[in-house]
Amino acid sequence: MAVQIGFLVWGYARTGGDRSANSDKLITPLIGSLVFAGVTIGLTLSSNDERQDAILTYNQGFDGGSSLHLGPTRNGFGFVYGF
Repeated sequence: MAVQIGFLVWGYARTGGDRSANSDKLITPLIGSLVFAGVTIGLTLSSNDERQDAILTYNQGFDGGSSLHLGPTRNGFGFVYGF
């Protein structure tokens, strides 16, 4: 997102704030901003998919049920609740 803001500031600086300025000066900053917007959207969607997969994998660990059995604990030997 910071890169996109940088490209927009660069475009503004190239035109000097004049809206009627030559549009050829804005081509490079506009292309850069659009490319990095696409990259940002792609990475956002990918991270959301990875997050969902991680949550589902974590939740599948509870599908086997939990059990209470005798086993080693931090303080020695006793009842252990397994997930």
